[in-house]
Formats: sequence, structure tokens, C-alpha cells
Amino acid sequence: MRVFSSIEEAGENLSHPLLTIGNFDSVHLGHQALIRDIQSLKKQIGGEITVLSFDPHPKTVLGHREPPKLINTADEKSELLKERQIEAYIRHPFTREFSSLTPDEFFNTYLLHTLHIQAIIVGHDFKYGKNQKGNFEHLKKRCEEKGIQAKQLQTVEVEWDGKKIPVSSSQIRQSLQEGNIQLANALLGRNFFVRGIVVKGDGRGHQLGIPTANLFLKPRLLPKPGVYATWAWDEKNLKHPSLTNVGFNPTFLEKQELRVESHLLNFKGDLYGKPLKLEFISRLRDEMRFSSTQLLIDQIEQDISQAQELFAAH
Repeated sequence: MRVFSSIEEAGENLSHPLLTIGNFDSVHLGHQALIRDIQSLKKQIGGEITVLSFDPHPKTVLGHREPPKLINTADEKSELLKERQIEAYIRHPFTREFSSLTPDEFFNTYLLHTLHIQAIIVGHDFKYGKNQKGNFEHLKKRCEEKGIQAKQLQTVEVEWDGKKIPVSSSQIRQSLQEGNIQLANALLGRNFFVRGIVVKGDGRGHQLGIPTANLFLKPRLLPKPGVYATWAWDEKNLKHPSLTNVGFNPTFLEKQELRVESHLLNFKGDLYGKPLKLEFISRLRDEMRFSSTQLLIDQIEQDISQAQELFAAH
């Protein structure tokens, strides 16, 4: 997959791309459906499967009080797109000047004269241009005038607990913040994961006989604090069952510093300074404060037994 830092750079290197536009945070089932449609179109008319996204997130630039926390880091998003056989990924800088372009200016300057797109497929909620005044009807009309194919994907839904849940990044964020890992994973079409570098912690896990790997993470969304059954992938891409705590370690610490630390079951080795990826499978319980160290150890042993049952089922 070729990665370009601007639309202009991509325009100099691509010929008649098949384009989709969006934030693609998490590359969830809806994004995957868009990509499948482009792949089908490529078989008919050729061209390069191209994703156009913006960095930073538009809501960060446009002054929203609480811009959404990212489900995946920029590097993770690139990796997820590459896994889906995307051929070109454009990470265009999103600035206030760029946001002031009218829909016609954006279409004519960037899509038509810079990228020379031959087809475009967008999501059901696609909006573009200043104040998001451009919609699919406007885009389709402009494309038809220039002989460009345009298609809009309908809402993708998943069956969950007797209901149909629309797939969206906002719904995934809500599910993670509520600790509903199973629903988040269903909407993602994969397991939610975080990736970081193992750093030295307080060493308390070793003292308890339950050593943990403490992860240093780039800013991103984390699930609701609690204890989770997870799969841990080491630097050799080996998979280990693990128990992960997302929280503040209230039994020992008073300061409010959110941590992610994982105990790899039946693992022996040194992980310090090495990358570790954690896939979240199920939430076991809330984080708790214990009146004694022994009560904490007893609870962790129960957590491990419960997690092992889940791993056996998976």
C-alpha cells in the first residue's frame, strides 16, 4: 500500500483512482463494506483502490469542545487498511483553510483536477465542503456531469440482543466506554485491540507472584476501567492468553493515572522495552479496591480461572 501525505502528492502518482472518503477510524464493518464495493468495481473497470482520510480529525480543528478519542492510532489505521488490500492511502492535512472550501471547490479542485477519479463510493452519512453543505445528491450530480461513477452505501447493521444496531465509530466508542466489548467487537468485525511498548511499573505484580506487563500507549480511546480477558501478541507474533486491567490500581495507588497492565498466563520471559498487542475478548468485572493484599490475590486467581474458561471456548 502506498501512503501519501496530501491529495496533491497522490495526484502526481495515481492514475484514475477508485476513491472512498472518510475518517476510517477503526476500519469497522461499514468501512469494510465500502472497501468490498470498491474491490468489486475494480474487477469491472480497473483503477487503484484509494482511501482519502484527514489528519487530524476534522472535529479537532473545527473547535469542538471534546473531539472524539481515536479508536485506533494513525499507524494502526494504516495497518488495518493495508490488511484490506487498499492500494493507496491519502492522509491529507485538515486545516481551517481546507474546511472553508465549498462542495464545488472541493470537487473541482481535488477530486476532478488533482486526483482525476474515475469512481467514488461513500457512506450513508457522507457530507463534505464548508459547513458540510455537500451531500451525496450534490456529489452524484457533479460526477454524472463528468462521466464519473458515484455510489452511496446504505447503513450496515448487526443483529445484537434481538435488535439491529447501525455500525458507526460513535456506536463503537459508546460500547467501549460502557465496557461492552462483545458489542464493540461485533461492530468492528474483529477484536478491539491496543498496542504499546512494555515499560517498567511499580513491580508490585512480581511481589504478588502475578507479574504484569505495563503498556505505554499513544493517546487513544480505552475501554471502561475493569478487568478483561485478552489475547496478548508478542514481538514474535506469538499469541498468549492474558488477563488485563484497565484502571487506576485503587488498592495501592491514590493518584488518578489510568494504566493498562496485563498478566500473561503461563508466560516466562522478559518483555521490557518490547511491543505488545492486546486483543480484548470479554469484560470480567469492575476494578475494585481491596482491604488486603491477600483478598486482591484471591480475586485475581478467580479472574484467571474465569478467563481460562473463556479462552477454552474461543
